[in-house]
Amino acid sequence: MDDNINILNIINTDNTDNKDNTSKLELEKINCEVCNKISYKYKCPKCLTKSCSLICVKQHKLNKKCNGIKDKFSKNKNLTEKDFFTDVRYMTDMYNETNSVSKKLFLQTEDQDERKLKEKKQKNFKKLCKKFRSVNLIRCPIYLDRFIENQSYCDSKEKKFYWTIRFNIISTKNDIVMTHIIKNPIDDSLYSLRQILEMFFENKSELSVDQLLLINNVNKDKIDRISLLYPLSNEEWLQLNEDKKVIVGNSYYEICNDKLLLREFLKDRTLYEYLILYFYIL
Repeated sequence: MDDNINILNIINTDNTDNKDNTSKLELEKINCEVCNKISYKYKCPKCLTKSCSLICVKQHKLNKKCNGIKDKFSKNKNLTEKDFFTDVRYMTDMYNETNSVSKKLFLQTEDQDERKLKEKKQKNFKKLCKKFRSVNLIRCPIYLDRFIENQSYCDSKEKKFYWTIRFNIISTKNDIVMTHIIKNPIDDSLYSLRQILEMFFENKSELSVDQLLLINNVNKDKIDRISLLYPLSNEEWLQLNEDKKVIVGNSYYEICNDKLLLREFLKDRTLYEYLILYFYIL
């Protein structure tokens, strides 16, 4: 019986505490934070101070030296983990929404026969890659940028493969500072990875002004010291020998044997549309 009474007392005290807390919160919500006399009507866009009148709005600007204009960007020191994840979710939603709209527009505007032909070519090229090059090619939807960028093809009569290649120049923290796709697909039986890299530096006519500024001071000696990197999954990283792998930032890479012909390097690999190689300039 006594235990029951004690439990009831605890419940009652909790309820009264909750009522007190809610009433305090209600008061805090409705009060003007400047005069603290009447309920607020306005909220400052910049500092979120609640005020009840024009007089209090002006007073809060004097007290806090606030101009009342919301900052376009948050200052770095004010950013929290919550802000970061909010931005990530927003960008992810925007990306998905953009792709969804692109898909709808593409399906509405493109000729159905033409689309079927593209899909057929896509499947055929995938089969040929598996059969003659032992490459597991993953094709993306035909309305995405990566599909449009990919100009890789196979000369089925001569059984020659020509590949689109993208170079990503990264910083030592693994930030991508430049990305460039070689315009003309490359014959995988003629060129080694090292020769393809030299081609990238030689064909400066394809580069933008910003890209030229970045690589303009890269001489032959520096090019010779560049190591080409290929991104790895966690599983691939564990299976590879220590002398053939490196960590840049938080990402895992294979150090490529750049003397290999492109076809030799691609054998038994999985590609998402085309080959992407990474490097950083020492």
